Amino acid sequence: MRMAMVGLGKMGANMVRRLRRGGIEVVGYNRSREIVATLAHEEGMVSADSVADAVAKLSAPRVVW
Repeated sequence: MRMAMVGLGKMGANMVRRLRRGGIEVVGYNRSREIVATLAHEEGMVSADSVADAVAKLSAPRVVW
């Protein structure tokens, strides 16, 4: 399963961490590229450059939070 997380503030970033540790693939987008790069490096999250890019990196059924 792969899902997208839009908004990687404190709550979103912690959700990504928990999902990744649970074996869920996560595509993440945030206005700040710094947190996207950090989570991609530290947690193995797939980074996205926009909401449209995040959705494009998903396959059906698409789940976006």
